[in-house]
Amino acid sequence: TKAALHALMWSLRAQLRAHEGSRHVKVVEVVPPAVQTELHELQDDLRGTEFANMGITITEFMHDCWAGLEAGDEEILVGPVKANFGAVEDVRRVCFNNFVAASAAGKLPTPK
Repeated sequence: TKAALHALMWSLRAQLRAHEGSRHVKVVEVVPPAVQTELHELQDDLRGTEFANMGITITEFMHDCWAGLEAGDEEILVGPVKANFGAVEDVRRVCFNNFVAASAAGKLPTPK
């Protein structure tokens, strides 16, 4: 799922940062909204409805994606995803980073 891949990206970044020899590797994640492609036009249940052209245009997608790549972003939020993503992810990112720091410092509880 997309959520599992997102969690994998965070874990990969944390592991790569923890090892000096791997810090040159950068993991980039693109978080896209629905994008208008011919795939929607080919779906029988969407053809002829207002949903056949749902999403942003491929031009808008490429503009946002390219801007994120040029900026060196690790997470490239595209289109309407930008408005909602941070509200949830910022809190999760703080929790995850605190967990990684506690793990690196050996401060996690061990099972008995």
